[in-house]
Amino acid sequence: MDDLFRLLVVRAPEKADPANSVQLPLWGTPSDFLRFLEGSRQVSASAVWAAADEFASRRPSTLLTDVGSLPLAPELQAFGAALEALPDPADLASLGGAVKDHFNDTPAHFASGNRFRDAVLPLTDALMAAVLSPLARLVDPDKHVAALRLLAVVRRIASKDATLTAAGAVAAALAAHVVLPQEVFPVDPSIVQPQAIADDWVVRQHISRYELGEIAKIENVLLSERRKHETKFTLTTQQTVLTEAETTTENVKDLQTTDRFDLKSEVSNTLKEDVGVKGAVSVKYDSSPWTVTANASVSYANSKSSATKVASDLAQDVVQRATSKVTERTLQRQTSTTTQTVEDDEDHEFDNTHGQGNVAGVYQWVNKVLKVQMFDLGPRLIFDITVPEPAALLWELASRPAKGAPVAPELFDALPSTFNTLADVEPYLSKYAVTGVTAPPADHTTVSASYFGDGKKGFEHTANLVIPVGYQAAQANVQVTEETTQGVDWDVTVFVGGNGNIFQPKFIAPVTFQLGQEEAGLPVAVTSSNVTKYIATIDITCELAPEAKTEWQLKTHDTITTAYLARLKEYKDALAALAYQPTDSSAVSGVNPDRNRQIERTELKRSAITLIAGPALDLTQLDGLLLDTTQNPPVPQLPPRPDPVAATALGRTARFLEEAIAWEEMNYFFYPYYWGREVTWNDRVLVEDADPLFADFLRAGEARVVVPVRKGFEADVHFFVTSGGRIWHGAPLPDVHDSDYLSIAQEIEAAQNPEIGTPGPAWETSIPTNQVYLRADGTLPTWKLTDPWTWTPDAK
Repeated sequence: MDDLFRLLVVRAPEKADPANSVQLPLWGTPSDFLRFLEGSRQVSASAVWAAADEFASRRPSTLLTDVGSLPLAPELQAFGAALEALPDPADLASLGGAVKDHFNDTPAHFASGNRFRDAVLPLTDALMAAVLSPLARLVDPDKHVAALRLLAVVRRIASKDATLTAAGAVAAALAAHVVLPQEVFPVDPSIVQPQAIADDWVVRQHISRYELGEIAKIENVLLSERRKHETKFTLTTQQTVLTEAETTTENVKDLQTTDRFDLKSEVSNTLKEDVGVKGAVSVKYDSSPWTVTANASVSYANSKSSATKVASDLAQDVVQRATSKVTERTLQRQTSTTTQTVEDDEDHEFDNTHGQGNVAGVYQWVNKVLKVQMFDLGPRLIFDITVPEPAALLWELASRPAKGAPVAPELFDALPSTFNTLADVEPYLSKYAVTGVTAPPADHTTVSASYFGDGKKGFEHTANLVIPVGYQAAQANVQVTEETTQGVDWDVTVFVGGNGNIFQPKFIAPVTFQLGQEEAGLPVAVTSSNVTKYIATIDITCELAPEAKTEWQLKTHDTITTAYLARLKEYKDALAALAYQPTDSSAVSGVNPDRNRQIERTELKRSAITLIAGPALDLTQLDGLLLDTTQNPPVPQLPPRPDPVAATALGRTARFLEEAIAWEEMNYFFYPYYWGREVTWNDRVLVEDADPLFADFLRAGEARVVVPVRKGFEADVHFFVTSGGRIWHGAPLPDVHDSDYLSIAQEIEAAQNPEIGTPGPAWETSIPTNQVYLRADGTLPTWKLTDPWTWTPDAK
């Protein structure tokens, strides 16, 4: 039987049966270790791991590594054997008797006593430590799980749980899944959890029989008639407008012997067409399964039964459409246009010259009847992930200038008023290769003058102090020193602008005048009386005029603008020169679609790994190499080489995430640009590409990725996401789960015949051949109606 195709029908897992699970902890008061883990989980996943490592390192006094060392171990083992020996179904009296016989106590009293507690708590602590810490190596974790199952049965017996009296209930309880405490697991809720189940279906075909179809030809030979046919073999090659080259062989012989038609290849073509027309269906039609959800906008609402119906209806629809295409292709081949002809003359003669009457030969087409059947290969664990802006890295790379390409100068948009110091200007000098910029004028300057006199004249000194260009006189400081005969009244009078002061023996202290913002010149005068000698010193403080500062700002801004425009022109000239480079007209434009698919899948995979691993893995920080950073030239640099420690840890993580998830079966489709950041809309809304699917990838604001866990890795992946990103350390995985995973675990365990598959819906389909059959008696064929619309041909 040949495989036609596979499909994964994604759905929600069937509701778990709580009766078939053991919810930890079994004792009302949690152990110290469990309370410690609960507190650590509020801090971080690393704190939980550290707590488990610390607990495991105190063994063997604290950690129960071997169930055999448990004081209650012999009684538990005997109790388990007694339960298996009980008739099925068992009654509560018999179950209670088994408890009393082996634990020497009533079920209710035993389940609430110290012996029960002293068995449950160390068993629970050991299992949780084994899940969280590689230091906690249990001798046989299955025995820990089995012991907890037995203690859980005791609790149910003590509570008079009537469900234990159902057929197979005790056996189911002894195989129940152990569910880890929700207060601790999953350790890091931010890590993406497997969210769904996918039923893995394979559709197979096998030839069932041949049947006669419609009349192909009737050959009539009259009595005494003799006819001769010449037939010609023609080989035709046809090129369609879809660039699909098709070679067709046509025989117009009376007995057709052309090629058989293959349903499998036409199924593949049908699936390929569905890629472009079904927005809610993600398709893989080569070596990977066809992944289907009933509605892409609704989270999995299909139960197991409805999902089976979806798969059956879809498979029959695909096969039916493929069958129709085979039939259509047969007719097209009979009407192909000949472009190359190879002639082979044959004689086909009918001789009825000596017959007894007219002869009629009735030829019928021969149809091939195929049995098509679906097989359920069991459930698959599925990650259903939404990736934001899947092409973000490509857009970021596209924004970088190409190597050797001209780089546009940064836009110069500074205002003149922002230039106050040379430090404000310096960043632009190297950026635009600016020359000719002067330092800004100082905010203040001082003009000074000194005058000497002997007191013999009246107005001894007059002058006009020159104020520097661009400055204004703001303040004058005047100081006088004198030499005269003691006891003689003297005075020295100093005039500055419109201000004056008389210095006398009692008023000799320096004075300050506020000036009137004079520009260009400032008049001063000094006169004295009865002074033998004196010195008058005048210091004028000048402030930079606002107009002068503005002039410097404008001139500096203009110099920088000129340099910026020169750099911008150089950039545009370089672009123009680059655009003028001749191109090879024979070069193929665009990227191979197969390469585009690789890019899409790699980018989606990278983002999916980031989401699945969560904080436990930062792809941007991976480094498994040792690099020689020696800068001393006489010392030779060593080439990059693997770091033994880092490379080993990195390789382990890479192997797990690459191999535990079936990336080759990943399916995806893209959501529009408006699910991305608003700042990206303008760049992406009108993006086009010769490859339409790649254009969708570039425009996408979100992408939905559906990828199954590889069969056999379900427990490892579940441990990874439950423990906060830790990879299982190689020992057998204990059969424990968190509450969210319970339904999935029960379905995977219940799968039957995972290799061959559980038989599902089956039907027959008929496809034409180019073979014909000569009816034995020359009569016309008939068909019989055998049910509301099934027609069976006669056997002649």
